[in-house]
Amino acid sequence: MSSLYERLGETDIRLLTVSVHDGTTASLELRTYPRTAAPKYDAVSYTWGNDTSTTSVTCNGVSLEIRTNLFRALSYIPNFRPEPTTQPLWVDAICLNQSDRHEKEIHVARMGEVYENATRTLIWLGEAADDSDLAMDSMENLTQKLLTVMNPSPLTVRQRLSNYDLPLPNDRKWEALKVLQLRPWFFRLWTLQEIVLSKEAVLLCGRKSTFWSALVALHQAAIQAQLHTMVKAEADPETPYKQSQIVISNVDFLRKHMKTTNVITLPVLLALSADRGYSLPLDRVWALLGLLNKRYQQYIRDAKLVDYSEAAKSKYYETFLRVAKFHIKHDKSLAMRIIEDNLRTVRNPLLPSWCPDWHTDRGGIPLARWPEALVGNPGGQSRRIEPFMHVNEDSSLELCGLIVDVIECVTTSPGQGLLDLESYPWLTQCLEIINSTPFVPYDVYPTSAAIPATPTTFADGSPIHELRQRYMRAEEVLKYVLYPGTILEASPSTILRCNDRKFFRTKASRLGIGPANLKENDLLCAMYGARTLWALRPFGSPEKAQGQQTSEFSGQETEEPEFELLGSAYTPSLLKGEAWVGTSCESMQRFKLR
Repeated sequence: MSSLYERLGETDIRLLTVSVHDGTTASLELRTYPRTAAPKYDAVSYTWGNDTSTTSVTCNGVSLEIRTNLFRALSYIPNFRPEPTTQPLWVDAICLNQSDRHEKEIHVARMGEVYENATRTLIWLGEAADDSDLAMDSMENLTQKLLTVMNPSPLTVRQRLSNYDLPLPNDRKWEALKVLQLRPWFFRLWTLQEIVLSKEAVLLCGRKSTFWSALVALHQAAIQAQLHTMVKAEADPETPYKQSQIVISNVDFLRKHMKTTNVITLPVLLALSADRGYSLPLDRVWALLGLLNKRYQQYIRDAKLVDYSEAAKSKYYETFLRVAKFHIKHDKSLAMRIIEDNLRTVRNPLLPSWCPDWHTDRGGIPLARWPEALVGNPGGQSRRIEPFMHVNEDSSLELCGLIVDVIECVTTSPGQGLLDLESYPWLTQCLEIINSTPFVPYDVYPTSAAIPATPTTFADGSPIHELRQRYMRAEEVLKYVLYPGTILEASPSTILRCNDRKFFRTKASRLGIGPANLKENDLLCAMYGARTLWALRPFGSPEKAQGQQTSEFSGQETEEPEFELLGSAYTPSLLKGEAWVGTSCESMQRFKLR
């Protein structure tokens, strides 16, 4: 191996030439070039897969073991390229010395440039199987027919398919397309930057090929014809990001966004890649590095944050902490968003309560992504304001804000799933809390009389069971709390905000939802520069934590109370900056989060 790889300079690139004889990879040649003088090349995007079997090849006269999946890809790829097969390729498993940690750390941080500068990206989906040839051959023809569908709304799905000479629902073509889109490549994390940064991308499956744009066009035509269910494949129906339509739509959005602004923030990337698979927890961040703006990429390279040492792999959370601190240093507003986008109840005890663990905390939808849950800025400002944030040497985080209220009672368990009869016990607890509230502000919540009377019979006159009546009543009351002043309609995706969250009432009779670990006497706080309310739990006496002012603004030295950050909270009475009315810098408190 040492004779194959020499030290690769930071501004160099290795490229691979594949020689094929009788349809089989005969030999490989690896050459090093300065990036600025490298010849045109194609980059290969593929998944390493669970099959760890290897095949021996010869590279620069040296025997080299590569994964069998890659060996098959290299055997097929020359058949798709009209250029002479001497045009080189870039393949991560060969062009980077996988046993040289130092080389990987340098060049992983620059991997985005490899795909940006490639003539094309060749996406290897695997060998032909499950009617994949039929799926690849059908895309263009199906797209053309879908585009002819006019005024689809009055027609049933079967009528639309039949009237426009499209395959009927049980046709093999639809199933073949769905199965093709469930191949692992579509759901791996590293492949995201590889496709997004590509100038042109080609899908390869067995001996068939088509452009990535053809798959995008198929989905867009199916949506226009209101036949998107015919091409939508679900790897996991409970996980939106594992639906092929969402995956392809997100990639298309990022590709267009990169061409226009080239500015995508880490919170957006983390959200769009939440359910993609990866091998190492460190990949959760570094696989997205090439999609950040160039300035941040350079900052990260200069700070030498990319670390794939064995120590970093086993203590990945320390890397996450360094990344969070890095953002606080360079952009406090962005750092605040990174923290808030991960204010959920899954916590890593090895990290401070404020620091996200992007490896374990990947479920649910943060309240910060719900426009209705945002608390507003001091003075009703709509512009982004710079938070007061400082990280101490002990990794505690100092911020400024206000204690708005104290939690008085909560449901015993968080909500689960959609609001249906299975969640009735949770709804019942919510209703009990609402009914026992001594004072409810009329400008926020309606009186019980404003809630429509619960029907006792169905449309056909049959009686509604008493349990169902109570459930319906509880649901309507809860909708009023979650959606004040709106028509009593809530889509399933919106009701999901209650997942893994408890319903609460505060001592000031405010009603809302908060994290699953919320308890009585926890504090409801508004942080300067934050978008949502935060639920905090003081270490020690809750009374001692209240009323402490920041010495930075008051000029007085006070003992700093310490808190655990539990998560985001929502109450409809604090949505437009009401928490900040009548406040000043002197009245803000300093919070130290551990």
